[in-house]
Amino acid sequence: MKGSLAIFAVLLFSVVCVCAAEDHNLAQSYYHFSLAQWNLNDGKIDKAFEHFARAVEYNPEDDRLRTAYAEVLVMLRRLGPALAECEKALEINPKNAAAHLILANVYFQTNRIDEAVESAKRSIEFEPDSFRAFYLLATIYDNRGQFDEALEAYDRVTYLKPDAARAHHSKAKVLKQKGRFEEALESAERADRISGGGDLDFLGLLGELYERNNRVKEAVETYRSILGQRLGDPRHLQQVRFRLGSALTDLRRFDEAVEILQEFLKAPPAKESPLYLEANYNLARSLSGIGERDRAIALYTELANIATEEQYRDAFEVHLALLYQDKGDHARTVDLLRSLQERHPENPAYLLRLAFALEQGGRDEEALKISEDLNEAAAKDPDIAISRAQLLSDLGKVDEALRILNDLVDQGAGGDVIYSAMGQLLIDHKRFGDAEAAIKRGLDLHQGSENLQFQLAAVYERQKNFERAEEQFRKILDRNPTNHPALNYLGYMLADIGIQLDEALMMVQKAVDSDPFNGAYLDSLGWVYFRLGKLDLAEMYLTKAVRVTDDDPTIFEHLGDLYARLERFTEARSNYEASLKFATEDEERQRAQQKLQDLQDARSPGPTGRPD
Repeated sequence: MKGSLAIFAVLLFSVVCVCAAEDHNLAQSYYHFSLAQWNLNDGKIDKAFEHFARAVEYNPEDDRLRTAYAEVLVMLRRLGPALAECEKALEINPKNAAAHLILANVYFQTNRIDEAVESAKRSIEFEPDSFRAFYLLATIYDNRGQFDEALEAYDRVTYLKPDAARAHHSKAKVLKQKGRFEEALESAERADRISGGGDLDFLGLLGELYERNNRVKEAVETYRSILGQRLGDPRHLQQVRFRLGSALTDLRRFDEAVEILQEFLKAPPAKESPLYLEANYNLARSLSGIGERDRAIALYTELANIATEEQYRDAFEVHLALLYQDKGDHARTVDLLRSLQERHPENPAYLLRLAFALEQGGRDEEALKISEDLNEAAAKDPDIAISRAQLLSDLGKVDEALRILNDLVDQGAGGDVIYSAMGQLLIDHKRFGDAEAAIKRGLDLHQGSENLQFQLAAVYERQKNFERAEEQFRKILDRNPTNHPALNYLGYMLADIGIQLDEALMMVQKAVDSDPFNGAYLDSLGWVYFRLGKLDLAEMYLTKAVRVTDDDPTIFEHLGDLYARLERFTEARSNYEASLKFATEDEERQRAQQKLQDLQDARSPGPTGRPD
């Protein structure tokens, strides 16, 4: 519309000058042109069309008048006559940039793409700074999938008109198609700023690009902003609910994710469609995250049964196996993983999962046999070699496991991950001096490794060298204040030894805020509140921790200590018994047994424990 007015303004100056010569036809042409313009500005396109037709009739040799008429014809979707008017205008003046541009638009709308490109380029040839011509050319290339050419044209568009929000939005979409997500986000944010915010199309793309750039919290805020407007196409809003539910799942904000995804599934897409499967997959993940494992198992089972593509079915069955493993149903875990391994004999990852499941189910000889079968794959892939070493360590073959890891070190494979695996293996077997030496060797080669620094701090803590442990944790946090595992571990350690409790609370709260359904973090927060004497808050977080992680002996021990302090001895006993049931270390078993014995005299045992 604004482009039309620009043409009319130029035309007005030309016609007024000629009218002064009192030529009757030109005067009539100007009269009808004026009425056409007035009707056009008033939104009366049909009336404008009638007067333009009369204006051209009185002055058929004015190429600009025919161009303006052609543009109105395009508005009325009368593309054939518009094409004819442009061709006549160009016969009169082959350098009429506006006529070439309208012609390009007509060709584009009638799917004559090569001619559209050629006409747009001709328009640019005669008007090199034409924002509209470059925008149309960019749109044509974009629709044709010629993204490099489209991007070059969009760059020119945004240079010519930096405040063109829609152009920045279109450019962002092309950059997304090319996988240049950081640049795409920059353009999308610029489009949103220029528009003043609130455009649903802009916000939808912005949310998706935040996800692509791992800025998931901002994606969530953006999606919530869209839904908060309660406007737009219901199908688009459903898509936003889906994206929001997925983002919340990735953020481990599982309770919110369950609410959003259940709302989305009230009007579900077709069963077996990728959207249906992914929405329910994220719902199952979130249900599992809030401790509703039976509902998650039922949903994964349904998804595995309806999935027609193998990649989906495999993913669902892996999650099913993990949930059965969490519930201690080793037989079902093994059956599922064996079925997966038989379907994919070429993939050693399934064989590894099966071996670990067999080991956890007490079937050590079968697990050891699989470890031998993995020897060839481990020789080719350091990740498989590390996993095989961990398996052998779990089976009590510590020296053999260490030989595998030392061989990897000699080969220069794996970076700091090798030393980290070696350190963890030695920690697991309480060889703390050897673990410290291995980790320090790794740090000599990988001085910036937070993983190795964290392990070194953990070694010191396990040796009850709390000063050195604190020093290492603070080094990590000085460099990276958002290292949430370090915040959790240090905060827990300070609380456990009863010092700096206010700082410990602040640290652990930050960890929980980052991952509100992490059982270890919730346990730490409950334990800090216990140490602070805030027993109601301690109970709230410890019971939440046990809901999401129901096989951790330390959490059950902490709940037992809390209930013993509150003189709720029956609940204390049941939690100490659970701690004893799930204990994997002699020290854990001895503490649980001692506290159960102490309960017989109805006195509160002294709280002890260590972080997960």
